[in-house]
Amino acid sequence: MISHDMPNGEELMFSEFLDIYGETGCHGVLAINIKADGLQDELLKILKEKNIENYFIFDASVPDLIVSLKKGLTCFSRYSEYEPKTVLWDECSGVWYDGFNGMVIDQEMVSDLISRGKKVAIVSPELHGRDYESVWEALRSLPPSVFGSDNLILCTDIPESARDYFNGN
Repeated sequence: MISHDMPNGEELMFSEFLDIYGETGCHGVLAINIKADGLQDELLKILKEKNIENYFIFDASVPDLIVSLKKGLTCFSRYSEYEPKTVLWDECSGVWYDGFNGMVIDQEMVSDLISRGKKVAIVSPELHGRDYESVWEALRSLPPSVFGSDNLILCTDIPESARDYFNGN
């Protein structure tokens, strides 16, 4: 099921969501937030059934992340002021870059990850109720090879504003 809050019986089933995703012709990457351990087999089955390849999972517990990697799921490791770089970064396909008490983009680290073929998903601060302009400006000032990379992802509640901002509109 898909639910941000405690389930109340009206949640959309994950397979139904993937049907909608497929029917609309959407090609955007699916960021799948894992909130329970042991979901790998069912997740792999549904993703294969629905022919979903452009996804990654994040927020799994460390033991569950290890199992997910071994089972072949596309996984992102977390990074924030509370979650430093871990040994799992090399095994993961990318990094979920978040900030809880403000956010400063480490441009050198982001550039290094992108240059090594990793993906970096930046959590835009408005998702935590904070101002996003300084983070967006830092992203826009990344070297063109990084800023223009398909491996740099912005997770935002305001995609139209982001599109306009980053395209200079």
